[in-house]
Amino acid sequence: MDRIGFAMSAGAEPVQRARLADDPSPEVRAALAYGPERCDPRTAVAPLPDDVCARLLDGPDPSVRTAPLDSPRLAPPFVASLASHRDPAGRRRAVRAREILAPGERSALSADPASLPYGAPGRSPDATALIDRASPRLSESPRGRRTTMARPYDPGPKQFVFAVGDGDDQKVSVGDPQEAYVAFSAFFRDRHSGTYTIGDEPAGQSLVLMPDQGVIARVKGADRPRSEYLRIDRANRCLPSAMLFFENGYAGLDHLGQWFSDLADLDASPETRGSARAATFTTETAAIEEVARIWADSGTVDPSDQYYVFFDSRDVDDDRAERAELLALIEFLGIERADAPAEAAGGEVRVRTDARLAAECARWS
Repeated sequence: MDRIGFAMSAGAEPVQRARLADDPSPEVRAALAYGPERCDPRTAVAPLPDDVCARLLDGPDPSVRTAPLDSPRLAPPFVASLASHRDPAGRRRAVRAREILAPGERSALSADPASLPYGAPGRSPDATALIDRASPRLSESPRGRRTTMARPYDPGPKQFVFAVGDGDDQKVSVGDPQEAYVAFSAFFRDRHSGTYTIGDEPAGQSLVLMPDQGVIARVKGADRPRSEYLRIDRANRCLPSAMLFFENGYAGLDHLGQWFSDLADLDASPETRGSARAATFTTETAAIEEVARIWADSGTVDPSDQYYVFFDSRDVDDDRAERAELLALIEFLGIERADAPAEAAGGEVRVRTDARLAAECARWS
């Protein structure tokens, strides 16, 4: 089982999964915050420890920060802490879970207009604007670093259309990517469909999620649409990709994986897809950046500081496309491979430290 699978495993105790809270990959930390319920809403598991939820909520990656707020099961102490959180989105999440709060904590929320959802009684559009301008959109991370909770759309608000092809489209107007994500995750959770579409009509862009097929498509250009397709190996990658789209549109998905202009190309073997993607990186700078991205998603640094480890703890049948891509890129760059120890997982790839790789990995870590 890889780290994302373990993060969302209903068979693992919360304290065991909590060890991944400091994982270098934002995708792994987001999976931890979503929990097993994201794969199957019928799953009943105990919540993560409060301090772990707080660390995830105050982290530097928007796709990770939104996940604890969207969890269907939160412990009462954590909900109570959200009631006084710096960011209005956290306080609004406490309102949605107010039934598990003590009466005094509910009263504190009722007295806080910034905790009311947009459009709620007692909160006029003018009040919303004033509160959002006055409320801090920064929080203190566990390491004391101030981090942006959600950068407002400018100009805003921004409109999106959510659809599943049944004619019952949902139009939303949101002030920032986090609000868009919360709205879409509820839409996604409440419907079962083979296709979910997020449309940004003013920008002429859309994202199409096909979880049953393991495919994501992105489209841009209203007059002459251009589509690209990406194979995903887990349905739980759909929502993180939606967050990337809400943050930076079509271009925000560039580093999600290997995109193809022809849907039929996804049927090629993983090794063929990986080699084809590696061939698109024709400069040292671009190749190093791609290797560092792969490392950030799946890797660690050996305790000896002599090796970079890719696909840590993964089996040889996992990540076949990215492994083929990585092997081609490190050959192109002249980076020296190293033998993995006998106890290492079969899918691990190790390379010796390289100054170029160290500098780029530092940017991604």
